[in-house]
Amino acid sequence: MNFLSLSPDDFTRILTDTGLVLFGLDADGNIVEWTEAAKGLLGFTARQVEGQGYEALVPEHEIGEFRKMVDKVRRGRRVKPFRSVMRTAGGDEIHVRVANTPIVAGENNKVSAVLVLLQNLTDAVLAERSLNDSVAQIRAIFQTVPDAIVIIDDSGIIESMNPAAETMFAYRAHEVIGRPVSVFIPEQYDELIGESLATALDESVGAILGTTVEAVAKRRNGAVFPVELAVAEVEAEGRRSFAGVVRDISERKEAEETMRQLNASLEKEVEERTRINQDLLRAMQELKDTQEQLVQSEKLASLGGMVAGVAHEINTPLGVGITAASILKTHADRFVNHVEAGTADEKVYKSFASVAQESIKMLESNLARAADLVKSFKQIAVDQSSSQRRTFNIHELVHEILTSLQPKLRKYSHKVEVECPEGLSVYGHPGLISQVLTNFIMNSLLHAYDEGEAGTLRIQISVNGNRLHLVYSDDGKGMSEADRKKVFEPFFTTRRGTGGTGLGMHIVYNLVKSEDGGQISVHSAPGEGVRFELDLPVGEEPAVPVESVKN
Repeated sequence: MNFLSLSPDDFTRILTDTGLVLFGLDADGNIVEWTEAAKGLLGFTARQVEGQGYEALVPEHEIGEFRKMVDKVRRGRRVKPFRSVMRTAGGDEIHVRVANTPIVAGENNKVSAVLVLLQNLTDAVLAERSLNDSVAQIRAIFQTVPDAIVIIDDSGIIESMNPAAETMFAYRAHEVIGRPVSVFIPEQYDELIGESLATALDESVGAILGTTVEAVAKRRNGAVFPVELAVAEVEAEGRRSFAGVVRDISERKEAEETMRQLNASLEKEVEERTRINQDLLRAMQELKDTQEQLVQSEKLASLGGMVAGVAHEINTPLGVGITAASILKTHADRFVNHVEAGTADEKVYKSFASVAQESIKMLESNLARAADLVKSFKQIAVDQSSSQRRTFNIHELVHEILTSLQPKLRKYSHKVEVECPEGLSVYGHPGLISQVLTNFIMNSLLHAYDEGEAGTLRIQISVNGNRLHLVYSDDGKGMSEADRKKVFEPFFTTRRGTGGTGLGMHIVYNLVKSEDGGQISVHSAPGEGVRFELDLPVGEEPAVPVESVKN
């Protein structure tokens, strides 16, 4: 078949089928021929481009190459195919291979036109760029990864290694490339390698491909160290290679040994600690028992102090009563003698009656005073020693508490103010309130004022719903912030060595907190006195007695 006999359409179709695009330029570089294949590649129609210069198809940064091609062809010089970039009708750029053929016409064989053939290389260029990027990335990883990478061929000869491997083994790459990988293997494994390194590699590498194993390696100076090794097989162009990733685990092994020794030491220490803890638990239990005994002793001491005070207070009315009774007896004996002797006249009768009347009045008032003291003490003593709830009048309870504390209060010039409704009765723990107020008042007497100083102690009580609000305050010297924070701690006292145990306020705190939802707080500052606020649950007396419920 003679290709010269092909029609123009057949020739264009063949070019199109081979992926080649054809268009023609005149000697001045203007487009004079535009094929369907050119339209298919670049998107321009013949009407859009015919008569325009080639610059319409070429981005500005590529016009210089096309100009050189046209100028050379016009001068009859051959231009080799070259790569370039062309612009599509949509404004995109595509990569092409540009070939050219001059068209000679006339008697003087002058070039009259240039046939331009384009081959679309965009996919190939993009693939090449992607490959180059991948290669660059792999090269960067190879150069910067902190683990050593050594690549060997299938006979165990080193082909390359990265900077991390140079650092690890203390060899420069050019010193070991071309040498057997056994340069990195300790001498004690020579017998395992035998005469054929390749055979040994086949047996060992095949067993560890795709896994990570622990091994040992050798540095340039002969030092042996533990490593973690992972091996991957690489096949390219019919050749087989192995890439080994090596990590120095010397520090990890040292840490593991240190940890093993530490664990062994810890086991012994745990055994010792367990023994000590058991001893400590026993000591803590003994301390707890002792603390409970001290708390109980503190309660009894408080009650004992009240007993002593009341006993002293009762002595006065009882003494007066005894004196009045003695005087009455003396006058009664004298009166009887007058009656028996028959000398009892009107004067004797009137004298005896006057003395008897005055003595009886003294006996009644002082015995009533003593009875009132005994009654108040009895109720306070019962309440403080009992945890039973009962219905009680708060105002009367406070009066009884102050009465029982009169022997202490009389020694000072302090004024006690009480703000509490007289008819206010609630169902709750009177012993708790008695214990709390007694501790508050005694603390004020002992700590709040200097000797001879007079102050004001204030008790404010109110009930809102089922909550009792009690505020106790004094206008004494107050407390520092450090003391205020520790005031409820057991054994804390500012009068150590003067008989204080430091348990009073701790008992108060525990009594309040033992109530369901009971709250207590303290506010104080130096020179501003102290203020305690209590919030306690109260209620109504149950219809069924507590004892009946228990039974």
